[in-house]
Amino acid sequence: MLERAFAQQAMRRAAGSPVPAVLVGEDVTAAWLASLYGRSVVRSSERTAEDGARAYLEVANVRALLETALSARVAEARLKRDLPSDRTPFERGVWLGVSRDALLAAGDLDGQLLLGSVFAGEVTARALHALAACARILGEEAPPILLEGDVDLAIRNALTLTETAPSMPLAVATTSEAWRAWSVGPGREHAKAMVRPFVVEPQRPSQPPADASAVRALVDRAKQTEKREDDDDARSAAERLLFEALERAPRSCGLFALNRQLDVKFGNREIEIDLACVSRRLAIEVDGHFHFRDFDCYRRDRRKDVVLQRERYFVMRFLAEDIASRLDEIVSEVHSALTFLEESKP
Repeated sequence: MLERAFAQQAMRRAAGSPVPAVLVGEDVTAAWLASLYGRSVVRSSERTAEDGARAYLEVANVRALLETALSARVAEARLKRDLPSDRTPFERGVWLGVSRDALLAAGDLDGQLLLGSVFAGEVTARALHALAACARILGEEAPPILLEGDVDLAIRNALTLTETAPSMPLAVATTSEAWRAWSVGPGREHAKAMVRPFVVEPQRPSQPPADASAVRALVDRAKQTEKREDDDDARSAAERLLFEALERAPRSCGLFALNRQLDVKFGNREIEIDLACVSRRLAIEVDGHFHFRDFDCYRRDRRKDVVLQRERYFVMRFLAEDIASRLDEIVSEVHSALTFLEESKP
């Protein structure tokens, strides 16, 4: 349930943990906005985190909230005058200076910082510090941030902003196509690891999960017949069974694509891998019963392995019947391969 995912993220924010949420698709974004119960949201597509923080602090309703909060803090510091809006620039400057001194003397460093950075024109140099102070002062009243535009820029900015102000609700809005392209593409491994636990994708149409016993039955039928279609059915079911098991495991969730085509020629067409983790350059192939009875098929598979190895892919091959009978062991082997590939990266 989307509501459950958003509630868990809110609990992590309340505990002080950065939550760079990634909302995949318009429906998920709409659900996230609805979960905020009508709170005003600041949308941003700035190129840097600093620019995003600066733009946030310059939004009219954010400044209005800060002005109210800072006036109250100044009053608590025993300076019984509101932030002037109808005074000359000189009088306003004198008031700001006196107010900052009063807040500093009272130990209110956040108030002193915001008076200087937001209302005295110093926000350019201290935008991220001011954003953190804004989040602490406004608390639950701080308007959430929705980052849009280029997914790579948005995610990198989200990581910086949530580290700066972990209590502030923040999310990246993207499309399924953009997210998939970024998540399986090369590079950005640290960023991918940081956001993966906070990705919220559309709820998929109900589809019965692959059943290990059903896969075993297909494998047995393939062994007892000469029909190549039976072997293909068994292999497809085993591929799906392994893919779903890897998706359920936090260690490999979101890393693999099923039946992924690569921009690599094998013969006169692009090579296709049963399960591909492009970011780690790991290829998993599922072999059926006939793979070892058909010499041509066996030779073709070996040539395919060589092509993948030339492209720096680590190739793992499993039998369909082994996936059906020892799935947990195979998932563990895949996880070990992932660890090896990550540790051996230059």
